[in-house]
Amino acid sequence: MLSIVVTVVFAIMVGISIFFRVEQVVISGCEKYTVDMILEASEIRVESENQRGDSLLTFSRAKAGGKIIGKLPFVENVRFGIKLPGTVYIEITEVEVSYAAEDTNGAWWLISAGGKVLQQLSGGENSGYTNVLGFKLDKPVIGSQAVPLEEEQPATDEAGNTIPVVLTAQKRLNAALNILQYMEQNGIIGEAASVDVSDLGDISIQYGTRYLIKLGNDTELFEKVKLLKSAVAKVSEDYPYSTGTIDLSDLKKIRFDQTDS
Repeated sequence: MLSIVVTVVFAIMVGISIFFRVEQVVISGCEKYTVDMILEASEIRVESENQRGDSLLTFSRAKAGGKIIGKLPFVENVRFGIKLPGTVYIEITEVEVSYAAEDTNGAWWLISAGGKVLQQLSGGENSGYTNVLGFKLDKPVIGSQAVPLEEEQPATDEAGNTIPVVLTAQKRLNAALNILQYMEQNGIIGEAASVDVSDLGDISIQYGTRYLIKLGNDTELFEKVKLLKSAVAKVSEDYPYSTGTIDLSDLKKIRFDQTDS
């Protein structure tokens, strides 16, 4: 009985591999890229007069998705669906918000909140994005993760022991990315002119042209960012014509210092 079941299953799999091949690919969710660009990046072979379509049995979603994400940097996530006898569905999620970071040569690059390098900007274009300050990108590669230049090198004490760098550029980058993600989660998109992590004990956000937001150190960042929008709304209501600094470094004691009246 078992051998009959195995034989039937094997026959079905062989049938799928022979007869059920990719005849069409339906792509949705893409705006920055065309359907043809997505299909080309996936390297999925579609049945035609000139070529045999990929078998739905051996078709690798992970492989095709990885190729799409690797070749098209603004693609953040790829989901697949298959409908017999020969249709593959591809749902694309693109990076909706990007930020500008500077490299060691003074060029600006778009990065995602996840740290993916998306695109190099032309001169002055960074002013249209939230600028992330406090580190320099080291040889950025489009489609790869951003890597900061470690400017401070480990020192050596009198005994010859290595003294490691405590506040590394990577830590500053990680803190910045956390803040960007928290901002997106709390609907703060396009409001910040800059996020400055130059000093992890004194992190700041330039919010529009009116407010400098002080976050203090890199603890409780989610709670501080979550409170940011309501704090700005409250200050704007109480001091409608003022600019100044909103200090969120102590969540128990929020302070607003006016720079004018």
